[in-house]
Amino acid sequence: VKFHAAVEHTIPAEKGSWQDLQGYPVLNLVGLVKIDWPCQSKEDPETGEMIPIPLFFGHVYAKMGLGPAEAPVKVDDAEGWVKYMCVGLKQWEIMLEVDELRTKFVSMDAVDIHVILTENNITGGWQQSGWDAWGDIRGQVAVHNQAKTKGLEIAGFFIFDTAVPFFDAGARVKLQLNEFSYIEIMARKTVGKCTHQGDYVKAKIELRQPGSWRLAAMAHGSRYCEAKNNSDQLRYNFTATLEDFMIAGGRFRVYDATAIV
Repeated sequence: VKFHAAVEHTIPAEKGSWQDLQGYPVLNLVGLVKIDWPCQSKEDPETGEMIPIPLFFGHVYAKMGLGPAEAPVKVDDAEGWVKYMCVGLKQWEIMLEVDELRTKFVSMDAVDIHVILTENNITGGWQQSGWDAWGDIRGQVAVHNQAKTKGLEIAGFFIFDTAVPFFDAGARVKLQLNEFSYIEIMARKTVGKCTHQGDYVKAKIELRQPGSWRLAAMAHGSRYCEAKNNSDQLRYNFTATLEDFMIAGGRFRVYDATAIV
């Protein structure tokens, strides 16, 4: 049994509108559905290997520009798909990508979610029969005022593989207090492997009043393995730096002071 269907719906932008000037349709939506039953595979003509054919495959793509010019909602190249294969071990694969999303106060960039669920038949030890999950999640989200002088930015990633098990997560958070001052924190945590990159937390701060005073400082702490996956060589490091401290219009100043532990 085969069922393949494609649907497209487009609402074009009006001539001279902000959508038209920036190359956005009001709405462009494309969908695709494929069903190939029963579970089967085909031969790769280049390698001769048997490749599973998805029993189900669904895909959707969207690009849109909504709202008035003073408060637009823009979505650029958003797409997602899901497929299910059942030759041998059953497997679900899910993907979502958003290149760009913009509203008056919120933005999202390079959002990428990819998850694979694979059936396993393992029993014994810590594992149980069921499903193993592998995935990679990345993206950046920002919330800001209209002038973009104040706001919060969050960027990060999360990689996981429950069959190992292994988890790796990292994030960067930046709080923009005003045009001249911000606080930024970066962190990374790995579970299941001991690497030279290691786990770390890094904080930066800059506060200043132009022509009057300035404070810029950084602190960094890490836990890492000198040799990959050798926990016997686990090391710790802490560094604090006063990059610049200036008051009284520059008449008193301390800079490049560093402490290492």
